[in-house]
Amino acid sequence: MTGNELNELFTLRRDLRSVEELLDAVRRAADVPGVADVSGTPHAHRSRDTVGNLLAEIEDLSSRAEHLRGEIQCREAAAAAFIQGIEDTQTRLIFRLRFLRGCTWKQIARTIGGHNTVNSVKMRYVRYLKSCDAMLPDVTLSGVV
Repeated sequence: MTGNELNELFTLRRDLRSVEELLDAVRRAADVPGVADVSGTPHAHRSRDTVGNLLAEIEDLSSRAEHLRGEIQCREAAAAAFIQGIEDTQTRLIFRLRFLRGCTWKQIARTIGGHNTVNSVKMRYVRYLKSCDAMLPDVTLSGVV
């Protein structure tokens, strides 16, 4: 698992939150009296267009959210296995909070406490990933004559 793969998972979670917020906003807009009546009763032309547009957006956003949930679920299994292999408890917690819970660096620093700052938790993350890279065998020249 690379830092890029972990960051992609974090980005997917952030995108899902944004889509869900938009979906909630559109659903609230569809609940406005005089616009949200989708009972099938004939309305003025403008009202039908508004309701139709909102329903189309709800459908589109719901589909996008479902797609993102599926992507997250696929990537989360690999991330969870990688994170479980981190021996240091605090480092493992940093990775869990960031990539499995979607916390910001500030939230992580606050959760861990003990004079940890945003920079200190980021540095622990970077150092751990660099140590993982150092443990990988150098295969760039293998097999080259």
